Amino acid sequence: MKRFLILFLILVSGWITPRAHGAEFEYGPRPASAIYDPEARLSPEMAKPLAAELAKIKNRDRVDIIVVALADVGSLPPETVARRFGEAWGNDLLHAVVLDVANREDGPWVYVGGKSIEGDRKEFVPKMLKDILRRARQEPDRDACLHSAVTQTSDLLRYLLGYVVTKGEALQTEAVSLRNEKEKRARQLRILMIGSAVGFLPFCGILFLAISALLRRRPRHFPPILWTRRFGAPYAGGNNATADLGRVRSATPNSNP
Repeated sequence: MKRFLILFLILVSGWITPRAHGAEFEYGPRPASAIYDPEARLSPEMAKPLAAELAKIKNRDRVDIIVVALADVGSLPPETVARRFGEAWGNDLLHAVVLDVANREDGPWVYVGGKSIEGDRKEFVPKMLKDILRRARQEPDRDACLHSAVTQTSDLLRYLLGYVVTKGEALQTEAVSLRNEKEKRARQLRILMIGSAVGFLPFCGILFLAISALLRRRPRHFPPILWTRRFGAPYAGGNNATADLGRVRSATPNSNP
């Protein structure tokens, strides 16, 4: 029973703390709408469709974006004000605040916070926010500038949420892709080697036939004969020397010796 009581107190304290923090915020608790415009500075033609679009992407994609339109922020930097709105009204996982200040012409300002930008994201999220603001500030009027910042920020949050949900799957997919790429390269190498061997055999055959044809077409003749003079063989390259073997007696039949 005591354990259940301690667990209940922990849950209650965790439930009360964020709301107390929100109540202490100078702008009060977060409104139901995704647009906080206390002085109705935004035109209805822009505010109503934008609020509906933010509510739609929040329900569909879990993208939490708050658009804050203020007349003045005093001496505070707009970046600090946007961060304070995000810390007070944003959820813990991932949130963004798009701030527009009426008496400033260098806006809007975007703050992205939450646990999802911890770790390796702290490096590229500021760069992406810088690109978002640069593109948004190129719009011709203030409403288009604010709408561009909201649209690009929603895309960034969708990317970050997808990165959170599918990070493990992405790593597995990358490993599978690398393995498939290695197997593909090995298969291509084997095919190349086999193709080279198959293509080399006809080349050898053609080379052999060409050499054989060249050898057959060369002139055919007997090799030169080395003539040497032999004794008593004038018609075979010798000399005219003769030898006298004496008179040969003729043999007669029925003669006595």
